Amino acid sequence: MAVKLRDHQIEAVAAIVRGLDIPPGGIPYNGLRGQVHAALGAGEFLQNLCLCRHQVSLLRIRSH
Repeated sequence: MAVKLRDHQIEAVAAIVRGLDIPPGGIPYNGLRGQVHAALGAGEFLQNLCLCRHQVSLLRIRSH
């Protein structure tokens, strides 16, 4: 079953992906970290699923 994200969820996922981009100078020694703050009921679970799918697709691209 495909789930369509709402506009605010799409915007949130895009912001998270931008925040996880590798900074100039490479990945810091302690890795990339961040926090996501969202209101209750904003669809955090769906946003996390979408983000995980995005990250997995990036891993598949980099491994080939």
